[in-house]
Amino acid sequence: MYSFNTHALDFAPQKLQGRPISRQQCADIMFDEMKELSSQFASGQYAPLIGKLIDHFHYGNGQPWTDELLNRAYAEIISGIGTNDVLMKIRDEINKQLHSKRDARLDYLFFARLKSVMQDSKLPKFNRYIDRVNGLGISIHDIYAQKIKLMRFQRYAKSWEGTLFFKGQDHFGLGKEDITNVLYKNFRFFRIWFFLQHHCDYAYKPFMTNLNAHAHIKGSI
Repeated sequence: MYSFNTHALDFAPQKLQGRPISRQQCADIMFDEMKELSSQFASGQYAPLIGKLIDHFHYGNGQPWTDELLNRAYAEIISGIGTNDVLMKIRDEINKQLHSKRDARLDYLFFARLKSVMQDSKLPKFNRYIDRVNGLGISIHDIYAQKIKLMRFQRYAKSWEGTLFFKGQDHFGLGKEDITNVLYKNFRFFRIWFFLQHHCDYAYKPFMTNLNAHAHIKGSI
């Protein structure tokens, strides 16, 4: 018969050893993890943007944010092939108005026609396939509001040229509709983001991202 030393077997729950950390330290860890996880969505020249946005989410207290690198990317899609629909339609409409009426002026009717054209065009957005991996798609979810101004216009005998100013705005934050999305909810990056924004013990503030760019246009009469 075998005998067992029951005193040597201790099945009582063991208390895990460790040190308590503050709420701020916990948040810092999650922000660091967010930045690390963001690398799966960002590579190339625009990759630094998402890290800057995460830092602003961490320390910016909800203040608006802008960046020259982001403005450069915005200018690229405004004039780029496949994303320059509004720019081309504005150019074509100005060509049409000046060609049909040689003494056409920059009056109310002129701008009313341009406004109508812009409303029927596809505004520039970071929804290209490349934006899924270059950091722009994760940095700018959508451009919810855009404003276009004609800053300069010069007419010549047989041609014209001008400068347009584009201003766009996005919201860096997640709602319930985002985190319940079939795609987003499967990524830890978005779950951490949602937690930091919405948990009552953290409640980091979302903010507006502002984009600005100039575009040169020209045409012939």
